[in-house]
Order: sequence, then C-alpha cells, then structure tokens
Amino acid sequence: MIKLSTIKKEPPQPKTIYVDLNCDLGEGFGIYQNSNEEKILKYVSSVNIPCGGHAGDPVKIMNALQLAKSRLLSVGAHIGYPDVAGFGYREMNLSYDELQAMVFYQVGALQTMAKAYKMHVDYVRPHGALYKQMSTDAALAISIAKALETLDSWLILVGAAGEALDHVKNETRIRVAPEIHLNKQYSINGEILWDEPVLTEKDKMINRATRLIKEQKLITKEDSLKEVDFKTIHLSTLDSESVELARETRGLFPEKPLPVAVNLVGDNALY
Repeated sequence: MIKLSTIKKEPPQPKTIYVDLNCDLGEGFGIYQNSNEEKILKYVSSVNIPCGGHAGDPVKIMNALQLAKSRLLSVGAHIGYPDVAGFGYREMNLSYDELQAMVFYQVGALQTMAKAYKMHVDYVRPHGALYKQMSTDAALAISIAKALETLDSWLILVGAAGEALDHVKNETRIRVAPEIHLNKQYSINGEILWDEPVLTEKDKMINRATRLIKEQKLITKEDSLKEVDFKTIHLSTLDSESVELARETRGLFPEKPLPVAVNLVGDNALY
C-alpha cells in the first residue's frame, strides 16, 4: 500500500493564454503621420490599417500593407466615419444603407489593395466615434456585422468587450473578438467608462496588462478585479510612452502574441 503522503503532486501548469496585440498603422493623411507606429510593430501581431475614412490615403495604405507583410503581421480594416477633419471622433447618424455602403467601400478598398501583395484582410476594427457607438448600441453593431456578412462572412469584428458585441456573436454569423484597452477606465462590470479621462501612468497600464495576461482579470476604476473574456489588447500609438508600454507588454508573454484569426480557430466559428 502506498501512503498518500508519498505521492508526489504534479505542480500546477500555467494556463495557456492566446491573445493578440494590435495597434494602428498608417493612421495619417498626406504629409501627416505618426512616428511611433513603426517602432511598435516589433511588439504586435496585428495591425489596423485605416481605409480612407477618418485617415489613410492610397499611398499610406500601400505602405502599411508592405510593412505588415514584411513583418508577417495580420491585417485588419480600421474603418471610421468619413471625417478626416475631425479624425473620426465626431458621431454621425447614418442610415442603415449609408452605414452598409461605408463599410463596403472602406473594407473593400483595403481588400483590393491587399490582393496586390497576395495578402488578405482578417478582421475589421471600427475607429473613434464609430467604435464608441458600436460598444453602446447593439443595433449599430449588428448593422456593421450584417455588412460584413454580405461582404465576407469570414471577417472577424473587433470591438469593446460587452453586451453589444455579445449580441453580434449571438445574432449574426460573424465571429467577434472582444478587445481591452490598457489606457481606458472600466466599470465594475467590465465596460468602458467613456466619460472618464484615460490613464496616463505607465505603471498602472503595465499592471493592468500583467493581470490581463497572467490572470485574465481586468482592473476596474474601483481597483476591483473583473474576470473578462477577451481576444486582443489594443496598444495606443498616440501616448508619449507608447513604445515603451508596448515593449513591456510584449515582454509579459511567455512565447508570443497570436493574431486574432488564430485565436478564434475552433471557437465562435461560423454556423
């Protein structure tokens, strides 16, 4: 007989987490550009390329695609309201048909240019006011998803984790990838507090990234922990410490981040 006390217990194995790190690329227009973008590329697995709505022009799209291909990065269409002057931060009240046409036009432009480099577009991520509205308006989120169904039902919709994205998952054939921001404030329920100022302290953002990657828990504004289901983390390129934040966040991964499309293989698949 073997005493239970003599049986060696296997040490608990760390939970494998599959998460994508994404950032924007080519979010300028004409002579205007963001110098941080290229510096962050070495730390991410996916890039969101603006398609001429809030930002981006044909040359910038072409250059962004070439950069993404050279670094083997997944590509997403970063769609936004047609508002270059307001950088897509101003809300617009589009009809259903206008919204459908806008999605077709912007995603289609990126898809066509990607073909020139034998690349394909894996996902769609709204920008600015459109992103915010999609996070709080399930009907708008579903309208965007319906446009993607018509265009290419294999596209993935990236958006803020929450009820609106859950409705897309449950009511359409489009796969979804819930996203967490390191610099935004979150409620105790895990939803973005849009009226709160963003975080600027790098230590707080790194602490949030650490909890997300190691424990799948989100630090809320009240400093409580909320378990969250997420597939991607957005890294801003606009902050003064964006590059260092991206480097330290990437360092938290035991291996490497995986693109959104890879994360969703076998999960939330097409019906």
